[in-house]
Amino acid sequence: MEFSAPQQAEQVRSLHQQHFAEINGLQRQIHEARQRLSEAIFQEEVGDAEIQDLADQVGEKWSLLEIKRFEHFKRIEALCDSPQKDRLKTLLEGVLTTVAPPMGTGPREPHPQPGQHRMGPRGPGSHPDTPNGRPRAPRRRGMPNDS
Repeated sequence: MEFSAPQQAEQVRSLHQQHFAEINGLQRQIHEARQRLSEAIFQEEVGDAEIQDLADQVGEKWSLLEIKRFEHFKRIEALCDSPQKDRLKTLLEGVLTTVAPPMGTGPREPHPQPGQHRMGPRGPGSHPDTPNGRPRAPRRRGMPNDS
């Protein structure tokens, strides 16, 4: 996004620096809590209360992260003129669509069960690029082409 006045651009740059300084710690805490939750999978005995506590830690930090993001963009919005606000809105909508599917599009297709295949264009398990209906594995450099 472009800002017309050098002072405006400097204010936004300063806001970005402050914002990233704040959220880096939160993102690290979220990562650490999620890692502890994943490690609990391999513990012989883990109680429901412990799992709930770890999940709550992730949720609380994630919620705080979203609040910080809102406050950050609200401060930027306050610096914008009307055309810039329109551009900011479009930019934020673009960010949201890359993070999550649009609301109301329904649930994602479930993963197939072992031994089952998704329906391809030529029937179950088909893949248009191969004769046997399975996608090719990535080729390694220097390996002969087997097709």
